[in-house]
Amino acid sequence: MSVEINPKYHLAYFNMANLYFSQLQYEVALENYNKCLEIVPKDEESLLNRAITFAALKNYQDSLSDFNAVLALNPNNPHVFFNRAQVYQKLGIIHKKFHIGMFYFAELDYKRVLEYMPQDQMTMMRLGDTFGFDINNPGRSMFKRLQFAKKLARTKYTLPDLSYDYNALEPYISAEIMQLHHQKHHQTYVTNLNNAMDKLSTAFTKENLESQISLQQAIKFNGGGHINHTIFWTNLAGKRNGGGELANSILIFLILIDDLKAAIEKQFGSVDQFKTAFNNHAVSVQGSGWAWLGFKTDSKTLQIATTANQDPLQSTTGLVPLLGCDVWEHAYYLQYKNVRPEYLKSFWEVVNWKNVTQRYHDAVQKV
Repeated sequence: MSVEINPKYHLAYFNMANLYFSQLQYEVALENYNKCLEIVPKDEESLLNRAITFAALKNYQDSLSDFNAVLALNPNNPHVFFNRAQVYQKLGIIHKKFHIGMFYFAELDYKRVLEYMPQDQMTMMRLGDTFGFDINNPGRSMFKRLQFAKKLARTKYTLPDLSYDYNALEPYISAEIMQLHHQKHHQTYVTNLNNAMDKLSTAFTKENLESQISLQQAIKFNGGGHINHTIFWTNLAGKRNGGGELANSILIFLILIDDLKAAIEKQFGSVDQFKTAFNNHAVSVQGSGWAWLGFKTDSKTLQIATTANQDPLQSTTGLVPLLGCDVWEHAYYLQYKNVRPEYLKSFWEVVNWKNVTQRYHDAVQKV
């Protein structure tokens, strides 16, 4: 049952649409997404979800139209490229005369996704599905997919080495925490990710779609844990290696003052105001998660964000990660107990601004 159109109920329409979609009631979901867009015609999330709903209803032309409308609003949305690629694949199967062109477009979109998320295994799997596709020769297509799956199966994720000793961040973060965090927690994410990817490769070669879908949560959680921690380690440095206040890094890395510090001051008023805002976000995370400084590619601005659990920043929000702070209790409890603000105060003493700046420059140059 849907409600009457009322601007006050935009979020209600959106949530109802998502609920109906999850229950496979696509027609009713579509009605509610339409109401959302009557109220806010350029609502990116509603357009994207309506495009996916159109695709579920096999209305592929309207689906493509909505995907293109989202890209007009945000040309750097990897979720659009991923879902639009699947529509192109379906059109290629339906319209045999044009299957080569449709699969070529799908291949281009999957490659765009990998520009934003280079390690996204599901996208790599889907991309492999487009290689050598021949609707008149399914056996040849399967051979190509098996070749690609074998290539993926040989890819194993490993625990990255740290560029500093476990005691390098003391007294701000203890050696005991660093060793447990790196050798135990991060290693567990890597191990579980590899196990899930092995199962996914098997499910892919067997074309077991249910297994592929059921493995996504494990891949997201453990893959996100691996991505997030890999960034986190490089974001840290001991005092002897330039860790600490941004203003104190002038002599070590002069470019900070020219670019990143200026960008922070422009966006937040001052470095101290930025830290306060960042800390407020980090403290507000309920349970486990991360606080981030990210780069918004469409506006070329900085933005503070939080992610829950081990959700990766870029695939969740589209922001390019520059600086991440782990606010899971395993990151600080042995030393700071449940006093997260004290941990955050110490965190700023060991931030590797050289690394954050390099990430900022890389992000700007890719726009």
